[in-house]
Amino acid sequence: MYKFAIKRPITTLMFALAVVFFGILGLKKIPVSLFPNVDFPIIVVSTTYPGASAEIIESKVTDKVEEAVMGIDGVKSVTSNSARNVSLVIVEFQLEKPIQEAMTDMIGKVSSIKFDDANIQQPSLKKFDTNGQAIISLFMSSKTKTSSELMKHADLVVKPMLQKISGVGGIQISGYRERQIRVYVDPVLMNKYNLTYSGIFNLLGQENLEVNGGRLENATKDFTITVDANGHSIEDIGNIRVGSNIKLSDIAVIEDGLEEESTYATYNNSPGVIFQVQKVSGANDIEIANGVYRALADIKAVSEGYDIQPFLDTTTYIRSSIKDVEFDLILGGVLAVLIVFLFLRSVTITLVAAISLPVSILGTFALIQAMGYSLNMLTMMALTLAIGIIIDDAIVVIENIHKKLEQGMSKKKAAYEGVKEIAFAIIAISAMLLSVFIPIGNMSGIMGRFFASFGVTVALAVIISYVVVITIIPMVSSLIVSPKQSRFYYWSEPFFEKMQNIYAKTLNFVLKQRVVFIVLIILVFGFSLHLAKSLGGEFMLQEDKSEFYVWIETKPGISIYDMKQKTEALREIVAKNPNVEYTTAEVGYGSAQSIFKSRIYVALKPIKERNQTQFDLMKEVQNELKASPASKGMNLFTAEVPTIGGGDNTPFQIVVFAPTQALVDKSVAKLKQLLLEGAELKGKVGNYHTSTSDIQPEYKITILRQYADKYGISASAIGSVISAAFSGSTQAAYFKENGKEYKITMRVPNNQRVSVEDIKKLQIKNASGQLMFLDGLIEIEESSAPSLISRYSRQRSVTVYAAPIQDSGISLQDIIQTTTNPTALSQWLEPGASYALSGQSNNMAESVVSFGVAVITAFILIYLILAALYESLLEPIIIMITMPLSFAGAFFALKIVNQPFSIFSFMGLILLIGIVGKNATLLIDVANERRKQFGASVYEAILYAGESRLRPILMTTIAMVFGMLPLAIATGSGYAMKAPIGVSMIGGLLLSMFLSLLIVPILYTLIAPIDDKIKRLYQSKKKEKKKKVEK
Repeated sequence: MYKFAIKRPITTLMFALAVVFFGILGLKKIPVSLFPNVDFPIIVVSTTYPGASAEIIESKVTDKVEEAVMGIDGVKSVTSNSARNVSLVIVEFQLEKPIQEAMTDMIGKVSSIKFDDANIQQPSLKKFDTNGQAIISLFMSSKTKTSSELMKHADLVVKPMLQKISGVGGIQISGYRERQIRVYVDPVLMNKYNLTYSGIFNLLGQENLEVNGGRLENATKDFTITVDANGHSIEDIGNIRVGSNIKLSDIAVIEDGLEEESTYATYNNSPGVIFQVQKVSGANDIEIANGVYRALADIKAVSEGYDIQPFLDTTTYIRSSIKDVEFDLILGGVLAVLIVFLFLRSVTITLVAAISLPVSILGTFALIQAMGYSLNMLTMMALTLAIGIIIDDAIVVIENIHKKLEQGMSKKKAAYEGVKEIAFAIIAISAMLLSVFIPIGNMSGIMGRFFASFGVTVALAVIISYVVVITIIPMVSSLIVSPKQSRFYYWSEPFFEKMQNIYAKTLNFVLKQRVVFIVLIILVFGFSLHLAKSLGGEFMLQEDKSEFYVWIETKPGISIYDMKQKTEALREIVAKNPNVEYTTAEVGYGSAQSIFKSRIYVALKPIKERNQTQFDLMKEVQNELKASPASKGMNLFTAEVPTIGGGDNTPFQIVVFAPTQALVDKSVAKLKQLLLEGAELKGKVGNYHTSTSDIQPEYKITILRQYADKYGISASAIGSVISAAFSGSTQAAYFKENGKEYKITMRVPNNQRVSVEDIKKLQIKNASGQLMFLDGLIEIEESSAPSLISRYSRQRSVTVYAAPIQDSGISLQDIIQTTTNPTALSQWLEPGASYALSGQSNNMAESVVSFGVAVITAFILIYLILAALYESLLEPIIIMITMPLSFAGAFFALKIVNQPFSIFSFMGLILLIGIVGKNATLLIDVANERRKQFGASVYEAILYAGESRLRPILMTTIAMVFGMLPLAIATGSGYAMKAPIGVSMIGGLLLSMFLSLLIVPILYTLIAPIDDKIKRLYQSKKKEKKKKVEK
């Protein structure tokens, strides 16, 4: 291929231009997001049952949904939450199950469920999205409009305008209350006119409806018949006859209002509505945000009297992160090219090396777009890493061409001979790199899916780089590389010659003291392993993103009005902090809309405008709020805004589940003791909380059957009367306007639902048609019930949350190990109970397993490939020994900068496996060639290889270190992902340079003679066979 490229420069040039063209085209088409678009086979089933308690939801809804979906093929786990009014069932399938097939199976099973109560609404199914958090949020308020007008405008105007933006998957609204026609029936008047609440409730449905009456047909026309008994105004509903000469308006106040308040939102001090814009899986985050900003002008134009402003724009972080990585990419490339110039001291040769970067990078962009990947942090970091690989490949080839020019060859011949001589080493290096990155692209589990784009991107860059260095590089070299040296070259050459002489003497000394240096490197590696144990581990490093949440929870039973006041009081304390830019508050957030839960979003001023870190401020705010009288009786804690998905981002999460709630509660109590009072963790763990809240207070009504039977009153009749009078959320009928339907609900007035006496005053008709009070038919006792019931695999469960306190000396990994080792489990886990890690804890445990498998796979593939290429069983071992030894450099570097292990530092270790072997491959290839051509001894060959490869090894290593430097010293957006890879890579590369130049020669002198003897066994047999064939 290189011969063709040199002979056909125009053809090769057209190939290079095509790569650049398609790369630029692909770059414009690639969707931009923070993380890869991962379509996990997880489906959420949401079912609403207005007015039902958590226990009723569990038995009537959740259990039936779970039973139905458990029979679907490929189900991995089923978890559920039953809260007041709503059931959420989360079904996770095996990763191999296609999401569309899973959705089809789920629809089939869920649609076949038969619920007992007509008030249970049709379940809705939704695919889980890793980017479930809103892309951008809008806040709408008004100082001149009523609450009803605000809600109506939000539902009919703003929401539809946001929904039509390309890429928008859904709009979740906080603080929004639906329009309802509310009927407040006076119980005194009901008793006066011998009416019952259940009778009025049923009558509303019977008298306010629309019925298909069939059709009329004659010879020329066809008419449909519709019986329209709908009320088209409040007056129409009020005119419904409920008794003899009695209209509904005579006994009730009818109001065109809003549903009962169960959610509340505020921005700074203004109450209003929050619109959370969520994306369709795979859509471009930045395009969606841009679309929202474009639509905002139109929304404001039709929203006179309303204040609408965007906030919590996650694309600000995405834009900043991608921009920073782009800068790192360019800076890394420039630094790497400068290193090439400093070593080769030739403008033309440096130019050739620089050409390989844009061509290879743009070629990789073209392939990324063709394979359907997005431009995200992982693909961009992969490209930043690829700079080092690309420049390394170019250096290996260019340096060899440069040597041929120094020997007096012509440009074309030098280009041809230079590539030809090194072609085998390039194949070996590329194959070795692919054997590392392909396993990364095929890792198992959720983390495997997440990192697939990283591994595939680097693998594509390796392939493109290989094609570039054997076509474009030799072609350009044969045309523009000048054999003449500059003054700078002659001025600096003595320095390089002196360095080479010092290295030769050092290598001579090292080879004479082989045992000493082998023992020394073993001791260093052992010490590094000891250091590694003290590093601790986190799923991801903490990053100052200038925002955080305050999560608040109190005992169930609090009123929405009291919760609003307390949350607002706490929000005002936070807002007074001079480092805070703005705050929002939500009461009853999310699908469950639990009144006793609220959260405060805190947006901080930019890092440059404050002298405290986000984490110091989080600690300060938490302490200040806990000391406030407004937080009395409340559990509150601060937490980072989750980077992936939404919800509670507390690092340590463990699900405890068992057949009975008692077993779960006992285990959780003991686990709490271990976390907060245990010898190893006491004073080091904070933010402890659980997924369940305190017990919800309730009044339990028991029917006195002997009296009910005596008067011929059924239990269902009593239940219907009470529900109709006090529910206020169950639909009695519907009100139709402009093609939309709104609920008509009824209940007693506010001042008639204050105490149990109001229940006793209700009347019901007996078998004789006479009215009688409920007081003698029922018994009321104060009781309690769960406010939230969680289940895991159809068993009762509780999720325990905790976090390591900053600078306490422990990490997430330490908490996991302390709580899940066999001894600890025997202390807190009750017999019959089980546990499962969740959240970051589960991701970290899974990533360790996935990375472990990837490392083992990479080692096996590298050995198989190198053994095949070198036709040797032992020579690959020389290269492979340096790979794990280079980890010591990464451990030292992480310790120096005081960074714990994270998934990205693990990734850095895996990358070292492929990159470190490059230098050893170059040495061994040259040494073998020297022995083969000149009959040199093992000792002489490796000395020659060391001296001749010194500059390329130094050049490639230092170029890659400088390419990684922008990542390692990153402080802005994306620091938590970039820094660990950069630090571990630089530490490993620097140590690998020492290993390649000094330890590889030692190993070669020890193993090569043994390898020669083994080779004679099968090589001699080949020769004998050849002789027999000749005879």
